[in-house]
Amino acid sequence: SKVPPESTAVVLADENLLIPVLYSIPPEWEHVNVTMGYPLRFSSFYALIRTFFELATHAGKTEDPYLKGSLILDLLGNPVIQAVTPNTSALSKSIIEERRTWIRRSSFVASCQSEILIDILKFPGETRELLDHLIDILVKLFYLLRHDDQVSRVHLEFDYHFLKHLKNLSNQINEYPHRLDTA
Repeated sequence: SKVPPESTAVVLADENLLIPVLYSIPPEWEHVNVTMGYPLRFSSFYALIRTFFELATHAGKTEDPYLKGSLILDLLGNPVIQAVTPNTSALSKSIIEERRTWIRRSSFVASCQSEILIDILKFPGETRELLDHLIDILVKLFYLLRHDDQVSRVHLEFDYHFLKHLKNLSNQINEYPHRLDTA
């Protein structure tokens, strides 16, 4: 006999199994109650945000900066980016085969043909603007992921939580303005 989802509980002895278990839940189970938290730092969104800030740091305030090839590969290899950008493997292959350690942003943008990647690589000069830009990117990713039936709800949940925290940070910065200096 088939057990209804409402009568099913899964107890995990190892919290590292949470994500694989969430991905294995049948799609017809639309609502799942997870009573244990999963650290955001283990998510693909955390890796994406970290790569974004590393790229922005290396780019500085240059108009058309050279970007570190290994960071571009990290960006292209991120599962969130792969879910919304169809040609990431071809771009990665090209960078690896050509052994490109530094890539001019304009050159990469011309070859990538992905609106979200182009948006990610537009770095405003001021820290406050950089945070707002990241929030805009996460909002765009949320809508791109939301309309993709192949994307797990887990990605959407992580995106939502990062958006919530970053918007809170942005509101705090605006409410209590301090001089933000990245130098």
